[in-house]
Amino acid sequence: MIASADLVPVGAHDRVAGVLRSGPLILAAGAGAGESAFLDELIDRPTVRVDARRWASDASVVLDLVSAVLARIAPTTQVGIGASALHTRDRLAIATAYHDVNLAVNVAMGANEPEMTLERALGAIPDDTVLVVEHAHRLWDKRLLWTLRGHAEQGRALTLTTRPWAERALVDRRAAFFGFAQTVELDATVSINDLARGHDAMQPREIEWALERTQRLRGPMRELMAAAEFTGSLDTAWDLLVDTRSWQLDQLMTSAQALTRWGARLLEAVARGNAPYAAAADAQPARIAHALKTLREADLIYQPTRRQWKCTDPFLAVAIQRRPRHLAER
Repeated sequence: MIASADLVPVGAHDRVAGVLRSGPLILAAGAGAGESAFLDELIDRPTVRVDARRWASDASVVLDLVSAVLARIAPTTQVGIGASALHTRDRLAIATAYHDVNLAVNVAMGANEPEMTLERALGAIPDDTVLVVEHAHRLWDKRLLWTLRGHAEQGRALTLTTRPWAERALVDRRAAFFGFAQTVELDATVSINDLARGHDAMQPREIEWALERTQRLRGPMRELMAAAEFTGSLDTAWDLLVDTRSWQLDQLMTSAQALTRWGARLLEAVARGNAPYAAAADAQPARIAHALKTLREADLIYQPTRRQWKCTDPFLAVAIQRRPRHLAER
């Protein structure tokens, strides 16, 4: 069976390590690339990971950062139950980072504390830790990007992830990281050679089967291989992952609907291989185009070619196909 590390592109480790030593890294990865797991394998230092898709306000940025830092420096304590329950070692670590234990814990529990500024939240990240901001192009306030640049200018390690179609928001002439960060591209797809490299035990028919089922996407392939190590076979691993998505299906469809009025209906159409515009014939084409863009930005769907849409999660696509039609209207 193939280990997940074998899906790392040849030479990627050296490229990423070299960039991180010299300045900020921007990882431009296609949808389905599985860049989070990729970075886990390639960054040989502790990380604090946050997701810009959750940042709807300055307070949410600070909450996300403080929570991530506390998970890193105070791992043995359930911070959510309050400062009084902190272990002694964790209390000392939080006091060292923030100089105010109650303030940090209150913010992590959702309190809006004006004293906890973004600069203070960033400053608490340990010096040996890489800050990873996923989906950095989704930042609604470009001021935040300039603040992140200031963090990096202090010699702190920083990695931003983005999509190739959104990279310009970070590096064009007026962007915060123009001329300052280096970009490494991560192809979302894997090839037969990627899978066969050093694994003579895997039969060509197994490789072809896995590539077809996962749409050749690096992230789903990695997930399938990891599950197969547990189940002992690709077939069983595939069924397990599809079943997992089936259990989550109502929640996922609700999330798609919350993003845009036609979200659930369009996601179902894409999963079934139907034309999305026909699935929402009662809406103006411009509105459907905007809705598809919204689903793409949420990483629910992607475009392998100009006029084609697919689910980024092939396990979810099959889970939808196995449910009754018009699932979005239920």
